[in-house]
Amino acid sequence: KILKTGGAFYCFIDWKHWSMLEQATRSAGLLIKNMIVLNKSNHGQGDIKGCYAPKYDLVMFASKGRHILHWQKRLNDVLDVKVLYSGAIRHHPMEKRMDWIEPFILSSTVPGDLIFDPFAGSGSIGVAAKRLGRRFVGVEIDPQFVEIAKKRLSERIEN
Repeated sequence: KILKTGGAFYCFIDWKHWSMLEQATRSAGLLIKNMIVLNKSNHGQGDIKGCYAPKYDLVMFASKGRHILHWQKRLNDVLDVKVLYSGAIRHHPMEKRMDWIEPFILSSTVPGDLIFDPFAGSGSIGVAAKRLGRRFVGVEIDPQFVEIAKKRLSERIEN
């Protein structure tokens, strides 16, 4: 209900939950445009002896009506990305790198637009939005991560 007509929806999602998100997205009346694959530079752990090494993340891209992308250069739906640094320096266990987030913000918004993140975690999307001149509203249920996000968003953002 809060996404304006012509607006974009991006969601980082594990393949195991794709069908559930797909159903919810379609039920909300959104048009699924792409499954974007983030091909990571390094694989994760997972079940070391029982499955293949996980080396990608997925992003669902959907829109409410027709959404026009703001291209500098058209992006592929498979993006080679670097993995996030050591867990010892992460703000959140599921934290995403700025260079994973910023292409989506640049492709779907213009300066001054509002970005809403209903699972804000430690505020990475908010930090990217602020850095790129967008407004941001985030929701996070965990008080520990709310404090981390507030601190990160209050700091001076370097471009």
